[in-house]
Formats: sequence, structure tokens, C-alpha cells
Amino acid sequence: MNPIQNTKTVLVLPPEAKDNGDFAAPTPVDTAGWGHLRFEFLAGSLAAAIGSTAETAALKIEECDTSGGSYTDKTGAALADAIADDEDDQVFAIDINLQNGTHKRYMQPNQPHAGDGSATASNLAIIAILSKPSGMGPGTAAEQGLAELVVL
Repeated sequence: MNPIQNTKTVLVLPPEAKDNGDFAAPTPVDTAGWGHLRFEFLAGSLAAAIGSTAETAALKIEECDTSGGSYTDKTGAALADAIADDEDDQVFAIDINLQNGTHKRYMQPNQPHAGDGSATASNLAIIAILSKPSGMGPGTAAEQGLAELVVL
């Protein structure tokens, strides 16, 4: 099996345009049985900065023992700063080694927020990619978190 087929993709935030407000609540990622997690923040056209809770704060990851519980910051899991309004059409990532140290089972980005783009929205999508399964890896498209998979 090709290593990319031994991963699971989670749609954490579907593509969304937001002007001066919070994006939809992110979907928590269940890390059970996986050794590595990457969050990818896909910035589209940006009219204002995007950050965690406020447009001035770096996007960060938080964790919890249950999917619906109280999340706390994952130490060190943050971008250097907020995504600036001139960083259009780029991908930003945070990698988390789930085999080193302690972590809680569920992880998600802290609430993403877009600044005021003067009636023009900023666009963002977030995916998570789980890799290094502890047992048998995913065998089907659905187990890989995909609606469809074509293999040539």
C-alpha cells in the first residue's frame, strides 16, 4: 500500500467565507489509534487576517479527553502568528507527533476568526490528516475519510 493510502483525512472546517466574525465551529479529530496528526489551514482570498478567537491571535490547536468537553491549549501547537490579509492562497500546517509525550484523545483548532474585511470576506478551510496507524491501516475510501478514491 502506498503511504498516502495509509492515512485518514478529516474535514475540520469546510471552505467558508467570513467577514468580521467567527467561522463555523471546527470538528474535533479523534486521534485514537494514530501516531501523527497534521492540521492544514487552507487560506483562499483574504480581505482581513484570520486567527484564533481574534484576528490578531495565532491559530492554535486545543485538546480534550472527550469530543464535547472543555478543550485546553496543546502546548507548542500554534502558528507563529495570525494569517495576514496578504497571505492569500497559501497552506499553513501544524504537525503533532502523537507517539511522543502525552496528549488527549480529541484535538481541534481553537475557534477561527476573521477580521473586518470592509464587506469583503476572507476564505478558509481546514483539514486534518492522521497517519502512522498503530494497527491495520484504513482499507477503504470511507476508512480514509474520503467520499471517493480512484487508484491507478
